[in-house]
Amino acid sequence: GCTGLTEITIPDGITSIGTTMFYECTSLTSITIPDSVTKIEYSAFHGCSSLAVIKIPSNVTEIGNYAFCLCGLRNVSIPDGVISIGEYAFQQCSSLQTVSISKSVSNIPTNAFYNCNNLQAISVDEENSSLCSVNGVLFNKNQTELICFPNSHSDTEYVIPDSVLYIDQAFCGCDKLTSVSIPDGIDSIGFLAFCDCNHLSSIILPSGLKKIGERAFAGCYSLKSITLPDSLISIGEKAFSGCPFTSITLPKTVTNIGIWAFNKCEKMENITILNPECSIWDDADTIPKTAAIHGYPGSTAQAYAEKYSRRFAGIEEEAPEIIASGSRSNLSWTLDSAGTLTLSGSGSMPIIYTDWRDHKDEIRKAVVSDGFTDLVENAFSGCTNLTQIQLPDSLKTIHRNAFTGTAWLEAKRAENPLVTVGGILVDGAAASGAVVIPESVSSIAEYAFSGNAAMTSVTLPETVTAVSYNAFNGCTALKTLDIPASLTSFDAAAVSGCTALSAVNVSADNEKLMSEDGILYNKTKTTLMLFPPDKAEPYTFPDSVRNVSSNAFAENQHLTEITVPAGVKLNGSYIFRNCKNLTKAVLPDDLTDLQSGLFSGCSALTSVNIPAGVTQILWGPFDGCTSLAELTVPKTVTVLGTFWNCCAPDARITILNKNCDLSGFQVQQGVTLGGYPYSTAYDFANANGITFEALASDLPENVIDTGTCGENLTWTLYTDGKLEISGTGWMEDYDNRYSYSPDPKKAPWYARRDHITSVSLPNGLTGIGCGAFAECANLESVQIPSSMREIRTDAFAGCTALTAVKLPDSVGTISEGAFRGCTSLKSVTLPKGLYELGRYAFAECESLTSVKIPGGLENLYDSVFTGCTSLSKFTVDTENRSYVAVGGVLFSKAMDMLYYYPPAKSGTAYQVPKTVRIIREQAFAYCENLTEIQLPDILDWLGDGAFLGCSGLETAELPDSLTEYIGAGIFEGCTALTEVRLPAVIAAIPENMFADCVSLTAMDLPESVTAVGRCAFSGCASLETVTFRNPAFDFGKFREAIESYNGNTNQFAVSGYTGSTAEAYAASSGRTFIPLDSPAVTTTTTAAVTTTTTTTTTAVTTTTLTTAATTTTAVTTTEPAKQEPFRYGLDEWGFINDRDLLGVRDGKKY
Repeated sequence: GCTGLTEITIPDGITSIGTTMFYECTSLTSITIPDSVTKIEYSAFHGCSSLAVIKIPSNVTEIGNYAFCLCGLRNVSIPDGVISIGEYAFQQCSSLQTVSISKSVSNIPTNAFYNCNNLQAISVDEENSSLCSVNGVLFNKNQTELICFPNSHSDTEYVIPDSVLYIDQAFCGCDKLTSVSIPDGIDSIGFLAFCDCNHLSSIILPSGLKKIGERAFAGCYSLKSITLPDSLISIGEKAFSGCPFTSITLPKTVTNIGIWAFNKCEKMENITILNPECSIWDDADTIPKTAAIHGYPGSTAQAYAEKYSRRFAGIEEEAPEIIASGSRSNLSWTLDSAGTLTLSGSGSMPIIYTDWRDHKDEIRKAVVSDGFTDLVENAFSGCTNLTQIQLPDSLKTIHRNAFTGTAWLEAKRAENPLVTVGGILVDGAAASGAVVIPESVSSIAEYAFSGNAAMTSVTLPETVTAVSYNAFNGCTALKTLDIPASLTSFDAAAVSGCTALSAVNVSADNEKLMSEDGILYNKTKTTLMLFPPDKAEPYTFPDSVRNVSSNAFAENQHLTEITVPAGVKLNGSYIFRNCKNLTKAVLPDDLTDLQSGLFSGCSALTSVNIPAGVTQILWGPFDGCTSLAELTVPKTVTVLGTFWNCCAPDARITILNKNCDLSGFQVQQGVTLGGYPYSTAYDFANANGITFEALASDLPENVIDTGTCGENLTWTLYTDGKLEISGTGWMEDYDNRYSYSPDPKKAPWYARRDHITSVSLPNGLTGIGCGAFAECANLESVQIPSSMREIRTDAFAGCTALTAVKLPDSVGTISEGAFRGCTSLKSVTLPKGLYELGRYAFAECESLTSVKIPGGLENLYDSVFTGCTSLSKFTVDTENRSYVAVGGVLFSKAMDMLYYYPPAKSGTAYQVPKTVRIIREQAFAYCENLTEIQLPDILDWLGDGAFLGCSGLETAELPDSLTEYIGAGIFEGCTALTEVRLPAVIAAIPENMFADCVSLTAMDLPESVTAVGRCAFSGCASLETVTFRNPAFDFGKFREAIESYNGNTNQFAVSGYTGSTAEAYAASSGRTFIPLDSPAVTTTTTAAVTTTTTTTTTAVTTTTLTTAATTTTAVTTTEPAKQEPFRYGLDEWGFINDRDLLGVRDGKKY
C-alpha cells in the first residue's frame, strides 16, 4: 500500500520476495531484483498497476499465486529456471500483450493469465518438455490439454486441434472470439471454459460430449443457439447463464440439470426436455420464467413446471415438423424434418458461420427467399447431402465457399466446369487450358477459380463488370488475363498466388484501364495497378506514374532491385509482398507513409532506406524481411510499431528520435538497438534485455532531452523525473488520447510521460497548452505560477497520481477536460479570478470530495464534475452573482436551474425545488444513493444524461410541463428502475433514454409517440412487452432502438391495435402480437400504473397450451389537454441537435 513508492532496489542476498511485499504499490515503476532471489511469493506485486516492466532473475524457481495480479506489465519473459507458476499469477494484467515461457517451466495452471484482456500470444521454448505453443496458444507438450487461448488472440474463429482431450477455463474472457469448433475427442467441457466470450456466436460441440461444467458458457451474450449432442449427460451450475437462447432442446441422454443452469436467459421462449426422468435442480431460477417447458406428461419437466407455475406443453413421441431454427439481424431460418432449410429476410445477409451448419448433414434442400442481395461466406459449405438449391433473382453477390463440399456443386461441375448462378460465375475449379468465360456471366465470385492449377489463360466477355477479391487465387498455371472494356475496376488481389502470370491485356475500348507491355495501369497511366508476378524484366517507373496500388508487385520472383522516383506515392498495402529475390529498395525522400506490409515477406531484402518525411511506422512494412541487417529510423518518426521477425537475427536498428513512442514496439532477442542515452530506445533495450549501443550526445549527464514548446518557451527533462519549462508566453497546443485530431501532434515529452514525476513552470508562463501533460500518470506535483491566465483543454487529463493542485488567482479560464481523469485528485482550490469552467474540466476525478465555487465564476459549463463519485457537497462564495448552493446542491442564483447534485451526498430521496425549470446535462449522473426523485411541475427542460448511471433509482415521474427538451440517455444505466411516468405529449423517445435499464419489464408508449431514437431500449434485458398506442407508429428504424451493442435484440411481445403498424411489425419480426382492442384484453389506465390482463391460447405440437399472464406496465401516461410537443424541431431520432441547445432564454444562458 505504499502508493508513493516509485522505484526500489532489493539488496543482494535476499532469497524470497514475501507474501504481499509490494501489495498495491500503485506508483511503483521500477524494481531491481538480485540474482539471489529464488521465489516470488503470494501477491508479492499484487496491484502494482504502474509496473510495466520487470526482469525476473534466472535463479527464481517459483512464482506464487497472484504474484503479479493487476500489474501494468506489457511483455513478460519467464526465465530458464522457473519451474512452476501459481494460480492467477498474472490475473487482470490488462496491458500484458505477450508472454515468453522458458524450457524449465513444467507447471502452469489454466487461470495463470485470467482476464489478461490484451494478451495476444504466448510462446514456449522448443526445448520445454512439458509445454508447447502453437500459433500463440498454450498447450501441454503432447497437446492433449489446451491451457490458455490468449484473450486478444488475432484469430476470431478457432478450430481446437483433434489431439485435445480436455479444456477448462482456457477461453474465459476471449471477447474477440466468434466461432469455435471442438473436436470429437473431448467428452467434458470444464469450469468457466468459455465464460464471458461476449462475441462467441457459433460453437460446434463434439458428438461424444458428456458433461458441460459450471459456468462453461455463462455470459456468452451473442450465442443465440446451440445444438446439444445426443451423448450429453450433465449440465452444470450456471452453465448457460445469460445466453440469449430463444429455444433449446435437451436430448434424452441428459440426466441432470444443475442449479441456475439457464439463469438470466431472459429471451428463452421454449425449452424441451426429452428425458422424462431428468433431474432438474429444485430452484425457481434453474429455468427462466419466460420459457414454456416442453416435455412428456408425468415427467420431471411437468412436475417442475407445475411447482413453479410455468407453462407446460406435452409432446408426442413423433418429431416436430421444424427440427431447428434461429435468427440473426435481418435473417431467420428453419430446418424441417424433410431436410429443407429455408432462409428468410432481405438485404445484405449477416455474417454467419455455423448457425444452421450445425445440422449440415441433415440439409438436403436450401431455399433462399427473394429480397436477399448476397449469399454469405460458407453459407452451405460442408453440407454434403445438399442436392437442391433455390436462389432468388434479387441475389447480386455470392461470397467465398458458399457451396464448397456440397453434392449440388459436384453435380453442377459434372454438367459444366464453369458453374454459374444467375449471371454470377461461382466455381471454375475444374476448368483447364485456355478458358473463355461465356457472355451470360456478369461477375466472377470470390475465390471462384481458387486453387485451379490447370487453367493457362482467361478471356473475360464484354458482359463482365466485376471480378471479386481473390477470384483467381492460386491459379499457378495462369499466364495471361484478358480484360474487356466492360470491366472498369480491378484489384491485384484477384490474381494473388498466380505465380505464372506474365501479362494482363486490356481492351483498347476500356475507358478506365489500360495495359502496356503486359503491365496494368489506370487509363491515364498515373497509377500502377499490377506488375505481373512472372514478368521477368526490370521495372522503371514511367514519368506519368504518381500512385502505386495494393499488391502491385506482389509475389514477383524476378525483381531484385527497385527504385521509386520522387513524386510517386506508395498508397497501397502489401505492394512488394513476397518478392523473395528483392535485395535492394530505394524509396524517395518525399515519401511520408510506409503502408501495411509494404515489403512483407521480402526475405532477401538487405538494403532499404526510410525517408526523412516518414512520421510513423506501424503496420509491419518489413514483416518477414529476415535478411535486413541494418536499418536507421529517422528523427521524424514519432511512433514505431512492431519489428518482430522484421530483420536479421543479429540486425542493428538505430532510432534517432529520442522520444519516439515505442509502446507498441517489439523486436526479437539478438537485435541491437542504437540510440541516444536516456532515450525511449535506451529504456526499451534495458527493459527487454536488448543490447544497446549509445550514440554520442551533447547533453549534460543528468538531462534526458530538451527542446522548445512555445515561441519563447523551452523544456528540459531530467533523469530524476523533473520536467522544467523555461521562458515566457503561451505554451503550444498538443493532441492526446482525449481529443482526436486527424493530424495529431503530441507534446515533445509525450513518449517519456511515464518518467515525469514533477513539473516546474516559470513565472511568466501565461497559458498551459492543450494536452500538454495529459496521461503523465506518475506526475505527483506541479506548481502553477502567478502569471498563469488559462489552462487549456485536457492539459492535465489522465494525471492519475496528482493528488492536489493549487491554482493562483490569476487563472481566469480552465478549459474542457483540463483535469479530467485525475483519479487521485482529492482537493483543488479554484482561483478567485476564475470566470469560466469548461465541460468535463474535473470529470472522473473520483477522489474529489468537495468543491467551492469562487465569487467571480460566471460561465459554468455542463458535465464539469461528471463521474466525481466521492463529491459530497458544493459551496459557493457569497459574492458570486451567478450560482448558489443549497444543501450542497449547485443551482443558478435564481434557483431556476439545477447544475449538479453531488453523487456522494447522503440520503436516498430528493425533491427538486419548485422553482427549477431546467435540469442541466448529467446533473444527477452516477448518484447511486438516490432511489427516488421528485421533479417540480414547472420543469420544462431535462438535459442529456440527467440521471445517467443512477443505479439505485427505482421510480421517476416526468411532469407534463416538459415541453421544451427531453435529452438523450436521461435514464441510461438506471439498472434498478422499474417505474417511469412519461409526459403524455412526448413526441419521441430520445436516443439511449432507457438503455441498460435491466429491471424494466414493460413499456407503454402513448399515442403522441411516433418514433423512438437509437438504442432507446438497448440492453433492456427484462423487457417482456411493449405497447404502441399510436396506430401509425414509424417502425422504419425501430431495430436500432432496441438493438444492443453486440447486435442482440430482446424478444419481447408487441401490443397494439389490430391493423396497426405494430401488428405488421410483430408479424415481420416473428414476435407475439397482443391486440389492444381484443375482447380478451382488459385495460385500466390510471395516473401511475397500467395493468393489462391477457388470456392467450397457443398451439404447441399436438397439445394445446393455455396460459393467463398478468403484466404490470412500468412506463405509463395520462391524457391531459392537447399541448405542443416541443418548441424546437426534432430530428429523425426525436432529439435536438447540439447546435440548437446553445442560446439565451429569458435573459439567461442555457
